[in-house]
Amino acid sequence: MEWIIYTILAVVILAAAVVCVCVFAKTRSDFSRNDVHINGGADIQTGRVSRDQNYFKGMTGKLGGTVVVEGSRAKNRGFFIEIMNISNGDKADFNVNNELIIGRISGENVYALPNDLMVSKQHCRLFVSGSDLYLEDLGSANHTYLNGTIITEPTNIQSGDTIRLGKTELGIVY
Repeated sequence: MEWIIYTILAVVILAAAVVCVCVFAKTRSDFSRNDVHINGGADIQTGRVSRDQNYFKGMTGKLGGTVVVEGSRAKNRGFFIEIMNISNGDKADFNVNNELIIGRISGENVYALPNDLMVSKQHCRLFVSGSDLYLEDLGSANHTYLNGTIITEPTNIQSGDTIRLGKTELGIVY
């Protein structure tokens, strides 16, 4: 009879050990990811991305704020996009959480094209709706083209699409 009690006690202790190992493994996996590769960081206020490889040098402790992962779309967090001005080769990175205006004006959440006089002050916008990225003309005088076609209503945009406004052609990658 005594051996039954010891057997039950041993089973309970073994089950508790298995539960502890599973909980530890789950907790550990929340902090260790080998599928994330940091390539610079983002300014929390503007969403502008630094591709500087030294961005995190000298920082200690836990990194707070936003860390952008190149070429990714975070679920319900907007889109990290790269805009390449095909006309002159310039590149800019943005984290589009709500919208990004494209036009001749400068400002927060704006991709400015001040040298193209055929571009309206607020020509078009990229915006997030649900889990998709859209392009919308903002009543510009010279229209907005997506892959060579004039857009007249908000249109879903895909990575690799080209936008033409005025004399400027932009490539979008996310």
